[in-house]
Amino acid sequence: MGLSLGFIGDNIINNAQVFGYSIYVRNGYELDMPKLAHEFVHVLQIERSSLEKVVFQHFSDLAKYGYADAPLEVEAFKANIKYTSSTG
Repeated sequence: MGLSLGFIGDNIINNAQVFGYSIYVRNGYELDMPKLAHEFVHVLQIERSSLEKVVFQHFSDLAKYGYADAPLEVEAFKANIKYTSSTG
């Protein structure tokens, strides 16, 4: 599943990942303000629920909706937009 979603392997598309209060960033990836805001939304999502519940929901949503339309990502992408427009 990790290979098909791009989390591991040669075609990694996941540049940052949240686990609890830790944000892991792929070497060479620039985590600017909009991208950091996106990851902070994922921290908030975990705070509202639990890491276990968010991971289960996220993988279920990825299978059902795909990455761009997964509800947790849709919420986080709003932070990208907010902080891109406020810094530009």
